[in-house]
Amino acid sequence: MNELRFTDTNAADDSAGRVFGLDGNLYLPVVFGLVVGVVLFAGLGFVGTGYPLAGAVAIIPMAGSLVWVLGFRQGKPAGYDRDKLDALLGGANFTREGAPISHTKTHATAPDGRFVEGMLVFGSPERGGVAAKGFRLEPPDLRGASFERLNAFQDQVRALLALVSPGRRLQIQWWPDSDYRQALLAYLARTHEVTDPMIRAVRNERFTRYWPRILNGSLRREHLALFLSIEIEAYAGNVRGRAGLREHYAAVLQELAGQFEEFAGTLRTVFGPETPVHPMDDAEHCACLRRFLNPSQARRTGETPAGLFDPTLTMQENCWHSEGVGLQGGGFALDGHYHAVLALSRWPQRTRPGIVTHLTGLPFLDYAITVNVTPVAGRQEIQREEKATERLRGEYAEKPRASLLVALRKKERKVEALAGGFARPFHVTYLLRMWAPTPEALREKVAAVQAAVNAMDGAQSFECALPTTAKKLFFASWPGWTHSSYHHRELYAEDTFLADLLPFSATFVGALDQAEALYDGSHGNLVGVSTAVGGSPQHAVLIGMTGAGKSAFIEDLLFQTADHFSHSLLIEEGFSYKRFTEAMGETPIVIHPDAALTLNYLDTQRLPLTQLHLATAVALLARMVGQSDNAQDLALRQAQLTQYLHQLYRDTFTDWSRRH
Repeated sequence: MNELRFTDTNAADDSAGRVFGLDGNLYLPVVFGLVVGVVLFAGLGFVGTGYPLAGAVAIIPMAGSLVWVLGFRQGKPAGYDRDKLDALLGGANFTREGAPISHTKTHATAPDGRFVEGMLVFGSPERGGVAAKGFRLEPPDLRGASFERLNAFQDQVRALLALVSPGRRLQIQWWPDSDYRQALLAYLARTHEVTDPMIRAVRNERFTRYWPRILNGSLRREHLALFLSIEIEAYAGNVRGRAGLREHYAAVLQELAGQFEEFAGTLRTVFGPETPVHPMDDAEHCACLRRFLNPSQARRTGETPAGLFDPTLTMQENCWHSEGVGLQGGGFALDGHYHAVLALSRWPQRTRPGIVTHLTGLPFLDYAITVNVTPVAGRQEIQREEKATERLRGEYAEKPRASLLVALRKKERKVEALAGGFARPFHVTYLLRMWAPTPEALREKVAAVQAAVNAMDGAQSFECALPTTAKKLFFASWPGWTHSSYHHRELYAEDTFLADLLPFSATFVGALDQAEALYDGSHGNLVGVSTAVGGSPQHAVLIGMTGAGKSAFIEDLLFQTADHFSHSLLIEEGFSYKRFTEAMGETPIVIHPDAALTLNYLDTQRLPLTQLHLATAVALLARMVGQSDNAQDLALRQAQLTQYLHQLYRDTFTDWSRRH
């Protein structure tokens, strides 16, 4: 297939119908309040209470239900009533929990747990608990890939979504930063071992060029982490002692580790060798969570996240070191930065592979994308949509409206796709979080992200107006935590188009961990170059037009890598590498027909004469005498040259044998 694959998302306006002018099931609280009011009025009247007093008491549940529905539910975003009440009760501010959360029911507060044997365990390894593990992925840069390759990668992501079965959930964490500290410090440490002043000067210049760019954020490195969470079903019982519980928990953790290892192997099979998959250990999990909770860490140079990890502490104790303060306009302040959270409220009309680059290609750092993916039972979703369809049909029969017809068609297409087995259904929470040191800078970033969302073929986003909403969505984007009870920003999705919208993007860095030389990439990134892989030397080719700087690039590569070799051999036409040769304290060897030094292509270097050496000499002589367009003449020339070369070698051997 040579055409780019486009997928319709069925993202038309939806409706749950209206009853008594109220959306969906909002009439039920009003009816319930009315029934309670009538019962109270009748009961109070029956016991002899005066009718004025009975009426005053009975009107309370009626008026209360009406105020709640009309003031906090009708025409308001989902969850607005609870978020508003939480804000009125002072719930906009948040801090680290005083005691570790041992229960593991779903909740909308800050999750907590422990780093255990390379896993994130929320609560206890007991029934109802959740274990998660992160995997760092480095997908290829497909911005210039062919349509065929883009479609193939979409199929790979759909194969990944097929692995998310009931009892498992998926979270995708994507963020950009300018963190090349570890690679640059390793490069500097190797530079300190260099004794040649010229080589050291070249390598020091490269370090001093890139280190300030790390600090000012002008470098860019995109990261992709995939978290798989598994619900723990094993139950330890009520009669086990300490030793029995320890044995039971060890068996549970071992079984979970096996499932995560199997998942890692499946990831490698699905994406192939061009997408390295690295399972995260406890220190990497801790570093990821510290980055999430402490955005100012990106500008610190003296901290080593792995050195700050303490396995005896909980997640929050290890990583959370500041308080969150809710802001009146929505959002919150945390770790010296102002934060805002956007949630996708409507998918694009149709998607294509690469459409997510609108979000991942924004020209600034300090933002992150979190996608929580929960599998849905197809039959349950069909039943829910069929009930809503019946209500809409009744409303449409009573009062035909075009908007109802659009909603009906949307639900019919959805049921058709699910009943036919053409799609896998998911509930997805798609969150974008931005932060900045000032409210003005944050407002600019929010506007840029909103524009990027709208550019995705009609997609729309929801901006939190209440700080409590932003707080709950922030906790829902906690790395590895996929069981938040705050579902009000969930969207229904199918794997056919969800695969295009997942932020599968990472920066190409080459062999950065073993870099012998460092260079600028094409997207503000650094690329590490190594001349060997696993101790085996590697071939390389450099292609460019005349004057593009090929020789200058190779000269710089030679300078940066010269200390890794005992000597360098350069064979070239001209003096492009004269400066490098003289810097190494050597003189170029010039070979030409009139020079005192020549190359004897007939010399076997005291080795036996082979057919390969003879054929090479014949080919060189054939080029010297000129190539013929006639294949028969060319074969005849080579045959004659071969005959005379054999004769020359025989005569030379005869002369040598007579003298010796």
